[in-house]
Amino acid sequence: ISLITYFMKILTIAFLLILSNPAGAAEPTFTKQYANCIERDESGSPMERIDCMVSETKRQGAMLEATYKAVLKETPKQGQAKLREAQRDWLKYLASNCDSFYDAGEQVGGMLAREEARADCVMNMTRDRKENLKALLETRTM
Repeated sequence: ISLITYFMKILTIAFLLILSNPAGAAEPTFTKQYANCIERDESGSPMERIDCMVSETKRQGAMLEATYKAVLKETPKQGQAKLREAQRDWLKYLASNCDSFYDAGEQVGGMLAREEARADCVMNMTRDRKENLKALLETRTM
């Protein structure tokens, strides 16, 4: 499989992740600010798209942190250590996984392509983790 084919598959998967709605969430999984930013910068440079993704990652990260704290609060004491361990493991996986997107981008499109690939990966994984924890929280507060 050529590097270009490999990178195109990665981009396709990333695009599908963007379109997915994990955990059956009723509301949009990305913020309106992100939608507006991407729409505004649709024909813009990769740097403008990266800026949109970085800003959205910060927003998603804040929501993830709040959701994680809420889940931790609703988790019995004996399960809290496991939840903390799972979150640490997820953070390691996030770094490792998104580094692989960064490396693939380097092979295909140079510095901006690798930065955009990593930014997209981090943004999507952060959103997905938030949605997963949100679903967990819903089961704990039923």
